[in-house]
Amino acid sequence: MPVSLAMIAEEAPDGARAKLLQFSHMLQCRECPSWLYQVDMGATTIWERWDSMQPDGTVNSGEMTSFNHYALGAVADWLHRVVGGIENAGSGYDRILFRPRPGGGVSHAKCELESPYGRIASGWQITDGTFSVTVEVPPGAGAELVMPDGTRHTLTNGEHRYACRWAADR
Repeated sequence: MPVSLAMIAEEAPDGARAKLLQFSHMLQCRECPSWLYQVDMGATTIWERWDSMQPDGTVNSGEMTSFNHYALGAVADWLHRVVGGIENAGSGYDRILFRPRPGGGVSHAKCELESPYGRIASGWQITDGTFSVTVEVPPGAGAELVMPDGTRHTLTNGEHRYACRWAADR
């Protein structure tokens, strides 16, 4: 991931909404170089270089053509933490901070990960001015949910559902 793009990704969560919109636009681009170009070309992992596969389906004959390489993978962490809203707030996810941050034209998201405590999941959607979220906390872990309106909820293990009003200008 180019340094400038990583900086935008890190700035976006607490920075200006314009940065989140800019990064979201970069994520939604489908032309090479982009992450969705790789997805459209059939990728199930992140490639070492943007153009490891050519538009005609042939493999790039240049050096550094790996189809499973994390060099451009900082976006996966950003998607989990910012869009999905799952953050490690302790050691090995014994404490979880759920803080989904919608924006950039994204109206819904789901993400999950396996932690040492079990499955952690977050899914949210915006419908008719309402932000709805469902989160799953594994046994033995504690969590806090921060809603887009600032409301906070302390959570124990299990599935939890909450909703709040959503204003698109947040």
